[in-house]
Amino acid sequence: MQPDSKRWVEVTPSEFVHERAGLAAVRELLPDAEPYRAWSNFTFTASDGRLYEVDLLVIGRSGLHLVELKHWQGTIRGDGRTWWHNGHPVDNPRLLADSKAKRLRSLLEDVARDKGLRGPVPFVTASVLLHAQDAKVDLDEQGRHGVYGVDGQGLKDLPEVVADLLAAPARDQRRLVDAARSRQLAKLVDAAGIRRSIRHRQVGTLLVDEDPLAEGPGWQDFLGHHTQHEGVVRRVRIYLVHKAATAQDRATILRAARREFALLEGVQHPGIARAVDFVDHERGPAVVFEHDPREVRLDHYLAQREDLSIDRRLDIVSTLASTMRYAHGRRLVHRRLSPRSIYVRETADGRPTVRVRDWQTAGRLSTTSTQNTYVSGTRHLEALTDPGAAAYLAPEGLTNPDADGVLLDVFGLGAIAYLVFTGMPPARGTDDLLTRLSTDDGLFVTADLDGAPDKMVDLVYEATQGDVDLRTRTAAEFVRGVERLLDELTRPDEPVLQTDPLEAA
Repeated sequence: MQPDSKRWVEVTPSEFVHERAGLAAVRELLPDAEPYRAWSNFTFTASDGRLYEVDLLVIGRSGLHLVELKHWQGTIRGDGRTWWHNGHPVDNPRLLADSKAKRLRSLLEDVARDKGLRGPVPFVTASVLLHAQDAKVDLDEQGRHGVYGVDGQGLKDLPEVVADLLAAPARDQRRLVDAARSRQLAKLVDAAGIRRSIRHRQVGTLLVDEDPLAEGPGWQDFLGHHTQHEGVVRRVRIYLVHKAATAQDRATILRAARREFALLEGVQHPGIARAVDFVDHERGPAVVFEHDPREVRLDHYLAQREDLSIDRRLDIVSTLASTMRYAHGRRLVHRRLSPRSIYVRETADGRPTVRVRDWQTAGRLSTTSTQNTYVSGTRHLEALTDPGAAAYLAPEGLTNPDADGVLLDVFGLGAIAYLVFTGMPPARGTDDLLTRLSTDDGLFVTADLDGAPDKMVDLVYEATQGDVDLRTRTAAEFVRGVERLLDELTRPDEPVLQTDPLEAA
């Protein structure tokens, strides 16, 4: 296609030279003929209220393709979940692209239904285009899935984005896009309201970045830059209240936002993310947090630091346990602890410290009961729980919204300690975790760590008992277990000969 082709719609000119070059490379390779059409650099608001930026959307012979461009130089390695770019861990970008693609298709289906358009909306295929010529790609088979290079560039083991994807014939003839179908899809895309709108990016006095830092059930996190004070950066969590939401879903999301802000506003502890503002926004309520760019999500940190010493691993477990002891001492329970809600940064001397986030499912312990019941906590735990946390959640918390909040947190501490000590998650998901607990009653670190010290085995096993009556009772008891483990690890190998005081000279 030529730069002035009507089949290529540049919704917004890219401000980055490398991105303009990558888009131009794809455009020049695409035939300027039916059924090909493309839109570059646009924003859409999904039916559930999430805001997404799309680098490139193409109508090809086999359907709709959403392409995420990455001009990543240097070495890229990893698998289906986590990539390492020049040694830094990141989530596989195809996961976010796939999330965008699914929500774009859902939006197109809604538009087609509203306008009475016939014919099914095709799947929107998500892919990643690595377009830096000097990239060194060392992804495994799962990591390479849905990843392409520019035609003729010859990136190792990667198929070509136009020849093997955008211009490839449909494997199923029922998905074949002809000229008439392409024109119909183009009208549908235009009717979906793709745009670049600055007003959606303003949250109070902050201008948020285009792509989310992270997202979960009912929320998206963005970096927000202060419009009046240069260099001031915050983390902005927007709780999404979409137009099609039921009254109950809307109320659940609004309560989650207010709960997280109210519970954290007055908390002053380095291990707990502090909320600094609450802003009403057209997309939903937003909670503004302090931001530390040095922080890395716990699972990413451990993947990056495979050679981490046992002392440093103990530092992580100890500081996390002490943080939760502090929270429980102020009647605050999290109830959904997992590596995805814990962030790590290193101090000047290399010691890792932690900060706990994602308190939207939290509550405060009742002061009128001898039991650890909670008040002001959500009863809609499943709706607000990240699916990636499943392997770290106590079994009773999956079905009982009134489960003891302290014991839920203690189980989370034990399951996270399992990951920190062994480098492996305790289970592949809920079903696998329940199977392990039914077989062994709790989690044995020896399943993934030969020769683990006895006190380490006891610490994790007792905290992850499926039977709540046998589980470690408090975070304070867990802290004492960490201290016993530290004592075992630092005890001299040979006994120190001592003189009986009664026989001393």
